[in-house]
Amino acid sequence: MMVVLIAAGLWLRARVDQVLQTAHDEIEQKKTNRLTFRVIVPQSRPGYTFWSSIPRVLDIRLFRDRLYVAGNLGLQEFDPTGRLIRTIGALEGLPSSRITALAQTPEALWAGVSPHGLLRFDGERFEYFSGEDPGDLEITALHPLSSGELLIGTKRKGVLRFQSSVATSFSSTLDSQFITCLHETPRQLAIGTFDSGLYLYRQGILAHLDKATGLVDDQVTALAAEDETLFVGTPLGISEVREAQVTRQLAPGALVRALATREGLISAGTAEGILSVPRRPVSNPLSKPGIRQDAAAAAWMPSALAEASNPISTSRPERAVNALFPWEDGWLVATDLGLYQVGSQRGKSWQAWGTRTSELAEQHAQIEEGAHADRQAPVRKLSDSNVSAIAVDSQSRRWVGFFDRGLDIVDASGRLLQHYEDDRLFCINHIQPISGDRTLVATTNGLAIFAGTRLVSFLTDQDGLIHRSVSMTLPWSEDSQSFLATTAEGISFLQGGRPARNFYALHGLANNRVYTATQMGKRLYLGTLGGISVMENSRVLFSWTSANSGLRANWVNALVGSGDRLYVGTYGGGVQCVEAGGRWVDFSTRIGAFEVNPNAMVMAQGLLYVGTLDRGFYVYDVARDRWRQVRERLPSLNVTGFAPVSDRLLVATDNGVVEIELNELSDL
Repeated sequence: MMVVLIAAGLWLRARVDQVLQTAHDEIEQKKTNRLTFRVIVPQSRPGYTFWSSIPRVLDIRLFRDRLYVAGNLGLQEFDPTGRLIRTIGALEGLPSSRITALAQTPEALWAGVSPHGLLRFDGERFEYFSGEDPGDLEITALHPLSSGELLIGTKRKGVLRFQSSVATSFSSTLDSQFITCLHETPRQLAIGTFDSGLYLYRQGILAHLDKATGLVDDQVTALAAEDETLFVGTPLGISEVREAQVTRQLAPGALVRALATREGLISAGTAEGILSVPRRPVSNPLSKPGIRQDAAAAAWMPSALAEASNPISTSRPERAVNALFPWEDGWLVATDLGLYQVGSQRGKSWQAWGTRTSELAEQHAQIEEGAHADRQAPVRKLSDSNVSAIAVDSQSRRWVGFFDRGLDIVDASGRLLQHYEDDRLFCINHIQPISGDRTLVATTNGLAIFAGTRLVSFLTDQDGLIHRSVSMTLPWSEDSQSFLATTAEGISFLQGGRPARNFYALHGLANNRVYTATQMGKRLYLGTLGGISVMENSRVLFSWTSANSGLRANWVNALVGSGDRLYVGTYGGGVQCVEAGGRWVDFSTRIGAFEVNPNAMVMAQGLLYVGTLDRGFYVYDVARDRWRQVRERLPSLNVTGFAPVSDRLLVATDNGVVEIELNELSDL
């Protein structure tokens, strides 16, 4: 009997050990990401033209006597004199043109590429690493270790340790943290987060500092060190940290975006330029016990700073500084307006650096002064890269609307005719050319009406619109005087350029939030947050919802009528269509369910183009009943609009515009 009990006990223990080992292995497997990789040899492809924009530079590194600049245009390679050697982006084969972070080792330059991936560049070719889960490699920071491993800061996976195509969790404590920056000193690794303060890793121990323990703010935006003194940048100033303790506060109120130390100065890149603060501590009798506040940088006021902290201010329009890179006797400064050189730490002269950057900086100066038809702006250079709407009018002018930078109007050659941007006309939702050389521009603050390139009126709720936030417009008759506007509170019919009648949920609309509209015969179809409402003769006939029809998702972002079919683009449900007899066709079984961007759907020459939030765009050949997906050679997979013109297709993304010859799409 005893033998049986002992045997049973041993079996039970072995079973428990097996279960525990299996659980451990599963946990370790979740912490380990085996990445797939492919080789990319950069080469351009004919038939694709990228419309450049003002470069938003995020990071700078020197690798093998070449300066590499990362940002929204991809990876730009310069020689030491500032001559642009080449730009490597989506058109050259990269997964995207948006590079988020850089790090260099003797053997390679490493780059984070949006939306999720890691690039290793040896000077000739790239190795591209990606995970199965899109959230695995949303890279925000990179830092090489002396062990040969690479630390990767991510948005949703904390810090990863990468080596030989395998990424493992650095610390379970950080697994769900949004990492903003990484910095190493001989004795510790500093890890900045978006909303959880600072972590310090030393000798296997992870210490934590936040606002409760003395940091000026829980959001860490930048890190720098001199010896073992660490400087922590935040949106509210700089904290000095020694021996895992906050010892001093500097530049209170400064929105710090970048930090660097040099020759006894701490230089901070801010939203207003560069602020240089002496490293020496200055006592302040009003400071908190145990924490010194530098009186020389206490007042965040231009007059006080000019005298006490010697900030370097730019003569260019103010833009956030994203990185500081030591160069000659000063800095190369990465900004939202390109790359600049500051001749000395205490100088006030900013100069656009690099041949390409200088051209674009000059264009920006023209834009700020007001570019007109007689000004010869560089060909195909846009004022911004975050494009939210695009259209071509009857005079072949290209209208490009931006998420928060207003509107560009360019001619067919790419010459900038006009840039509009003010406190009303800045966030563009939709652009609709109508007859009579007039153009309707829907914005979050109202409806702009243009005659030619001249703004003639701007309508808001004060003028009779049901709501000032207009998502799109639709011509309602053959003349240029009758059209409707969809808004956040219903729809407005306009006659003679003035609102005539409004409709909303009390009139039968499925939801007040109306995103899109199209007309088929006498019927008007409205895409709303609650389904599709059908109107005829100023009356709502019925509404389709996911509860009473084949509609997959009630959030309807785009509608296109063609023949006897209504094509429906939804947020989360992909694309469907309704045939004349009322039969619903669901394309998700063929191309999946996804998010269609607002009004990013257009029919041209028998092809339906569908822009998505994160999958590039789809092309549907109606006659052949065939779908194709386009992901390659796009500056971003977030496609926001289309404008067919002749034998080309203009594709708008949140990282610029690409012009594609239609025969390139037919070969897919």
